[in-house]
Amino acid sequence: MLKSIERIKGLGVYQTYSKPAGTQDFGIKNLIYGWNYSGKTTLSRLFAQLETKSANPDLAGCEFTFGTADDSITEKNFSRCNLSVRVFNSDFVRANLHFDGGSFNPILLLGKESEEAQRKIDELNKRIKRSEEVQRKLDGKFEELKTRIAQAKTDAAKFIRQRLKVAVFNLSWPKATELNAQFREAYSAAIEALLAAVDAFNQAVRKLADEVQRKADDSRKAMTPTPLATGLEKGIKDAVEAVKDLIDAITETDKPHMDALIAATQG
Repeated sequence: MLKSIERIKGLGVYQTYSKPAGTQDFGIKNLIYGWNYSGKTTLSRLFAQLETKSANPDLAGCEFTFGTADDSITEKNFSRCNLSVRVFNSDFVRANLHFDGGSFNPILLLGKESEEAQRKIDELNKRIKRSEEVQRKLDGKFEELKTRIAQAKTDAAKFIRQRLKVAVFNLSWPKATELNAQFREAYSAAIEALLAAVDAFNQAVRKLADEVQRKADDSRKAMTPTPLATGLEKGIKDAVEAVKDLIDAITETDKPHMDALIAATQG
């Protein structure tokens, strides 16, 4: 470690300095203080050359000798000095202390490494701003697509429900009391079976329409359509065939009365 300044020649107020006898050696940390223009900064720049291992143009032409525990350090060999020296002076403040702040609290940065870190922070902040701008645009597109998808689902569900409603049967039949007494019981049984089959079909259609609506409301939700009841189609066909056979029998037996009923129903 540095122990002392043995001599200085040709440096500001230190034109012919030699170490006085009995001067205390340096410690690990040393503070230089004195009146303004007493040579504090000049002396600190001499020490700073040992830190940077490069000559300060303001100190050109001076001679100096530092005493150490080993060989002396002079203006001729200081660039090869392997001692760890750190100097805090006005030059250090200008080069390494920055108070940067805008919309945030001031941050105190120390050292050249911190300067590099600040440059990286600035670059990252720029990238963050660009990313935020891109994110805002993507969010806008996303909301637009959500609105379009929701509208498309609503339109699709409405269209499907309208198409399904076409398949709902609403039938009207002559009353049993309008027929001859001998056919009323058979007629009521046949019509009841047909109406039951039609009602089962209509219920299946309404259930399918509801499932389509739920799927349209949440297209990502997995859903399995409810299958039609077994024999639903056959039940309708058999009921229709039974009514047809009965009408044929009534027509053959009481054709004038039946023609009048059919004409009244159609009218």
